[in-house]
Amino acid sequence: MNHKITLTYENGQFDISINNKSVNQETDIEVAFETFKQVIKNNAGHPNGSWEAVEELVKTAGDPRFEVNSDYKTVQIGSMKYFYNTGKVFYMGQGKMVALTGGYDFFEFILKLVASGLVEEPESLLYLCMHIVESSATYGLSESELSVASAAFSYGNVSYNFATGKMNKGTSSEKVDFEKFKAFVVDIIK
Repeated sequence: MNHKITLTYENGQFDISINNKSVNQETDIEVAFETFKQVIKNNAGHPNGSWEAVEELVKTAGDPRFEVNSDYKTVQIGSMKYFYNTGKVFYMGQGKMVALTGGYDFFEFILKLVASGLVEEPESLLYLCMHIVESSATYGLSESELSVASAAFSYGNVSYNFATGKMNKGTSSEKVDFEKFKAFVVDIIK
């Protein structure tokens, strides 16, 4: 993104501006500098492309449940909201706002799973990811697979492949629906 972000000192006050529009004033230099760094971070945009590319990706997916807000540069489906300017994704259901792991890659993973029909309703998956984060476990994404890592599992992790409908528990693999996988994970990482 092309933003001109400045930190200016004038008349005993530090001014942080984006494209010559003041967004914050501080009198303490350290607070001003930390705020300045945060404004830069929040407005860095996404390294994989422009906002227009994100809009085109959503349009190509062709699912009207993905709500695009071009003014604020956000995309939402159900309880998941992706913020382009920060590159972060949040679970925003049940009165919570939980940062989900993966940022843009997680957003794109959900978009592709829904667009391909591998996931009809993403709410259950989003809830599981939120629960994993809140339980101090971790998850990873690859192609059409979600892998959950925690010391609570016998072999350290379990995974679910949306394309094959199989759960891998380390030493065994079995065909189950996603709800059974979710129940298994939630029960163990409580």
